[in-house]
Amino acid sequence: MKFSTAYCQLSCNSPTDLVLSGLRNTALIVNGQVIEIHGTVTLTRGASLNGCFIKAMPGSKLICKSTPIYSGTYNFDNTTFTSCSGTWGGIEVNARTRCFISNNCKIEKAYIGVKGLSGAVVSLENSEFLNNATGISLNGNVSLLKLNKCKFESTPTTMYLASSGIDLIDCVQNIYIGASGNLQGLNIFKNLRTGFYSTNSNFYLSNSIFEGCEYGVYYLNSYTPKVCNITGLGISSQLTFDNSNISNILGLGSCNLTVTQCKSRRVKSTGNNSTDAYHGIWIYWNENGKIDINYNKFDTDGLANTGSGVRHDMVRIEGGNTMGCNVSNNIHNDINSEFIRSIDMISTNARGIL
Repeated sequence: MKFSTAYCQLSCNSPTDLVLSGLRNTALIVNGQVIEIHGTVTLTRGASLNGCFIKAMPGSKLICKSTPIYSGTYNFDNTTFTSCSGTWGGIEVNARTRCFISNNCKIEKAYIGVKGLSGAVVSLENSEFLNNATGISLNGNVSLLKLNKCKFESTPTTMYLASSGIDLIDCVQNIYIGASGNLQGLNIFKNLRTGFYSTNSNFYLSNSIFEGCEYGVYYLNSYTPKVCNITGLGISSQLTFDNSNISNILGLGSCNLTVTQCKSRRVKSTGNNSTDAYHGIWIYWNENGKIDINYNKFDTDGLANTGSGVRHDMVRIEGGNTMGCNVSNNIHNDINSEFIRSIDMISTNARGIL
């Protein structure tokens, strides 16, 4: 079979070269072939797939794991993983296992495209995650080496509208999304219910664009403050948040939040319900955390306050014994929308919010 490292021309209509099912205790090294997976396929001795096309049967799953005496490494390069008829479970990376996904890989129609369990090591670069319920899920003591130049997108007319691009679940280590300062390596989150979701995790998010998502960034934390750092592309550069339907950033719970250099736009002709309240940044009950929202630009393009009790705010902060709040040096161009609303917030060090 002729194989090009530049682009894989294989598709669902291509004949199958290899069928996998059950447990495989030998290394899987394949170039330019069509592979079918049936049921739960467990690999234990590593893999290298280059230029392959994976037909995942509905409900199937690919598990990458290690053995007590062998730490597995899995390299997926220029390879497509998809279900040709339905939804599949995705790729699961177990503890003590390294997984590298790069060079135009495409993962589609999975419940979770890539799930990194506690103890796993994951690196993702220059790949697409399309029409998955969740693109990437990182859990517990997972180690993320790299996540750059990836695209997360759902087709709005499909069942995947309630999808998310990246989920962080109780991550122990700091998670860095995007190569800060590298505009050639942007992550794109498009037409998702939630672009980036985090619960009880420290994260540093940069070099990312959110287009047409209900929520761009959504974090949910318990009492102990986490680090939530969101750095945009600069207020004179391209948009970081483009037409988020409900909120660019929604935060619930304790967080040391920094939002800087983010340029956002919300126009009234996007097809969204114009009577829905829009909040550029909406922070609720930030108990014992700090808030710094500085050097951002908000463009609401004439978005009017409409409907009974409906308000549009660029920054809305509600409740909580916030330890410090600084909202300053931001730009807003629309007098029809309020810039800051502070509702029942208690702060020991509030600046720039009045």
